[in-house]
Amino acid sequence: MSVQQLQAQTNQCDSFCVQFIREKDNNFEFDIINNTQDTLYLFDSYLGNDLHKSKYLHRFNKKEKQCRLSFLPLLPFLSVHYADRLILGDNKVANKGQVLYRFRAIPPKSRNKVSIPKSSFYTEDYVYEVYPQKISKFERTIKFRKSKNNRCSNVVVEFALYKNIDLLTSEKAYYFDEYNFNEQALSYYVLSVSVDL
Repeated sequence: MSVQQLQAQTNQCDSFCVQFIREKDNNFEFDIINNTQDTLYLFDSYLGNDLHKSKYLHRFNKKEKQCRLSFLPLLPFLSVHYADRLILGDNKVANKGQVLYRFRAIPPKSRNKVSIPKSSFYTEDYVYEVYPQKISKFERTIKFRKSKNNRCSNVVVEFALYKNIDLLTSEKAYYFDEYNFNEQALSYYVLSVSVDL
């Protein structure tokens, strides 16, 4: 199974893409554009509750020398229901059962605006890239290593877009159809856009 990387383009979007719109107030605004005839689903579990500040979403790709703010799903930690143990703050991104699968429907031929606080882009707390597209829900954990690169003048923002989420919203599938659940969880398109700081 391959994850398709789609680069945002400023004037053209054939099927679906992400575009940086503008800087407004204390936010950077992005448009997720769906030009298809189908409803698509934006994975937005990390877009609320200040999770965008988490160091586990701020990654440095050593090979490409690139800083990323990645909203791609970290499957070993996501769940369909909360764990008994409650973890506060942005560390819950890397703890099992603290963040649930959540999606935003984007109807055919429409746009959906995503706002991310500018402060999230000026962090100096990065970890090395972990390549979420290659990590299944069956992994026990992900080993994060702190990056020595602490300053970025350009950040690539990544979003996950799904065509189908029927299993990902089913507690029954999470426990009793794990193989197909995992396959669907990894079957997202990566939308990326570069932001100069």
